[in-house]
Amino acid sequence: FGTRETFEEPIEIFVKAFTPSAMSRAVHPEISGRDLPAGAVKSSGDQSELLVSVGSVNNVNLPAVDKLKDLGIIVNNNLHFDSYIDCIVVKAYRVCSCILNGFYTNSHCFMINLFKMYVRPLLEYNTVVWSPQNLNYIDKCERVQKYFTKRLLGQWNVCYLDRLDKLKLESLEVRRIKFDLICVYKILHGLLNVH
Repeated sequence: FGTRETFEEPIEIFVKAFTPSAMSRAVHPEISGRDLPAGAVKSSGDQSELLVSVGSVNNVNLPAVDKLKDLGIIVNNNLHFDSYIDCIVVKAYRVCSCILNGFYTNSHCFMINLFKMYVRPLLEYNTVVWSPQNLNYIDKCERVQKYFTKRLLGQWNVCYLDRLDKLKLESLEVRRIKFDLICVYKILHGLLNVH
């Protein structure tokens, strides 16, 4: 292991980076958008927007932003996840199209496995946090699975619920509810630390 000095140096660098003078340079109006806090999205194209402040920490003004990306999830300033849902739905459609155009097979099992591996994780990542409550967004997420299952060979004239039964899939809404229930169970039984 290293000496005590090697451990102090990174800590000193970190502390110096968050001194009031360093923090004030980070939010100075002349900075560019790339100097905003990690994940912050500037509220408009001109730099004068950086003068708008939502508060301060240690007498350092914090810039106002429209959206913030944290752990891969985009949250807008109203604490809604509309932008994130729109983004993941577009990504999921692209991946669905790549799978459907890249593979031509009669094996529904193979195609469903591709869907489960590459599309569902996009639509189910951290759903306990962003699970949609608006019917429009619930349907928007579900339409991706409808789109994919309908384009499998021999499935274009079968209703969605019958396709799910035949392909042994659950609706994405049911899966989100299950994830929510699992999370509640873990919290109630002390298996998930929420402090």
